[in-house]
Amino acid sequence: NAAETKTLVLSPHLHNPTVSGGTAAFYTVALAEPHPVSKSTGHYIAKDLSHAVDEVDFYEKAEKLKDREGFKQVFDFLFEYLGACRLACENNGKAVGELDLVMLQNLFDGNKKLRLLDIKVGTWTADANWKGKSSFAAFRNNTVDKLTNSSIEGYRLEGFDGMPENLKSKNPTEESGLKGKEKKHKRMQLQSMPAYNWLSYFLDIREAAVSFDRTTTASPSEYAEAILCTLIKRMTALVQAFQSIPAPQKWIGSSIAFGFDCGLLPPRSELDSISERSACYIFDWGRSELLSKEEFEALSGDDKEDRVAFWKYYTTGAKRLLFELCRAYYQRYTTSKWETVCIEILDYDAVSSDDPIGYTMIPLQETSGTFPIMQPDGKKQLKSKGEECSIKVNITKTQYPADSKLASGWEIEVIGVNRIPNMDWSKNLLSFSKNKSDAFVSISVLSSTSADRKSKVGKKPVMRSRVIMDDNHPQWCEKFEFAEVKNPSEMLELLSIAGLSTVVTLEQLDGWCLNEEASDDEALAQSVAFLQYFGIN
Repeated sequence: NAAETKTLVLSPHLHNPTVSGGTAAFYTVALAEPHPVSKSTGHYIAKDLSHAVDEVDFYEKAEKLKDREGFKQVFDFLFEYLGACRLACENNGKAVGELDLVMLQNLFDGNKKLRLLDIKVGTWTADANWKGKSSFAAFRNNTVDKLTNSSIEGYRLEGFDGMPENLKSKNPTEESGLKGKEKKHKRMQLQSMPAYNWLSYFLDIREAAVSFDRTTTASPSEYAEAILCTLIKRMTALVQAFQSIPAPQKWIGSSIAFGFDCGLLPPRSELDSISERSACYIFDWGRSELLSKEEFEALSGDDKEDRVAFWKYYTTGAKRLLFELCRAYYQRYTTSKWETVCIEILDYDAVSSDDPIGYTMIPLQETSGTFPIMQPDGKKQLKSKGEECSIKVNITKTQYPADSKLASGWEIEVIGVNRIPNMDWSKNLLSFSKNKSDAFVSISVLSSTSADRKSKVGKKPVMRSRVIMDDNHPQWCEKFEFAEVKNPSEMLELLSIAGLSTVVTLEQLDGWCLNEEASDDEALAQSVAFLQYFGIN
């Protein structure tokens, strides 16, 4: 490995972290010409070795175990590892001397704009006196685990590179008025978000569709379907690979990466080979141990129980993540006819649940006009300062080309509202006139005109607008498309690949949503159903 790294240019420059949740410095490097490996010059990225010593040990051991039975399938999901070396480095044009660096695959290479999720897997992400983690540091980490999605779904979103504008606009620092520590506040917001929510942002590719020809270029809906399809297949293979690994592993603080190029819609002809534009990897091994079967058998009884417990935390989280991908696909791409669109207006709150302002239900047909906003309880039309509140919406339907999996798409254009109540009146009472609602819309479509908009059961894909801060007359002027498919049974075949069987009905996919709206009884019932589905005691 060291010999190979000598072909690297000795002038790397400071680069953004590969994942936004990381803390180690990364440096750009370029392979010198000619180089012995058939890679692009930017194929690798350098990570400061002072933050990755244990990680190098993990990769080096993986090299030794890669031909062992049961390991190869898992190692296919590791970042490509070139080795470690010492190079002269620069930071913003200033020399910082020679640094020890580890060379890893650069996921940003070749992408116009990489959208990348860092999903930290496992109910617990630290253990006292393990890999240099003190009892106090482990206690602090475990407190974060308890307060975030780690304790609910078995993983949490640690980083989100290339996030869409609608998620960027949910600025907790600006909304709360708590200045400073913007990155920390945003990170906590991501960590607390259930997969059902962050997947809707991850698959929102509207910004790439400024202008495109539907006959030659894939639409955002088609591209998102292809990405989601690829990730389900990759996660299915990963979960199956975990089952074949010969010994329980203690992988703490390790992550799964989902990524794709969100900067450009692909040609229609490339949709079948979209796996080249998407990524699913496991990474971040600084506090993880790699055990062979023989090493596990040599452990004490207590240590064996410890490895079994942590391996269960990790694999259960991965299975739950696969399930959430399947549920997102089921909700979005297995319906041939949508009947109703529900547009909810909410007030974004950084430190509590978003406040419902009102909603409107519109039968899906091509139309344009102003529609009444009902109170959250549905009893009366919403009013603000004596004026009835309404929202302007345009609805059109587009047909897809004959070679598409999709038959048609409903395009919902939300223009804006005439006015809404001030939901933030209690903030900073001394400057009352400056505080107004921080509104956004959540748009969902229902497959039945009689469906309950609040029900967790039923196909109900959701898209969200950006937040408009401090405005009681918000104008979004955003378009959202919901696809209708040609052959639902063909789309459902993908879910059978992921392991769905007669153990449960497909409709139960929608019931297994553990989020902030679920009661304790619902959460328990859903958790039991999930564990039974995957055969987990």
